[in-house]
Amino acid sequence: MRGRLAVINKISKKPDHLVYAYSRLQAMLRYFSIVNVLPFTSEAAYQLAKLKDDKVRIGTLDLRIAAIVLSVSGILITSNRRDFDRVPGLVIEDWNT
Repeated sequence: MRGRLAVINKISKKPDHLVYAYSRLQAMLRYFSIVNVLPFTSEAAYQLAKLKDDKVRIGTLDLRIAAIVLSVSGILITSNRRDFDRVPGLVIEDWNT
């Protein structure tokens, strides 16, 4: 969201550029209104703390994603196996293969 708003704020004054930037923002909002976005709950916070205690070394946001998936006993759909394979107990599916 911040990225889309930053583009709008920095965009040139050409109307067609501004129209396009706003259309991309609206498309993003439509997308997030139809997908199921899992919340970061107290169970996810617990899983995150556990992963940090276990010294799992992946990026901060990836670690949070893994914690959310673990908190709901879910399956992570990703092509980023290199990082997420480091997370013990995380069930992963790669639909690119």
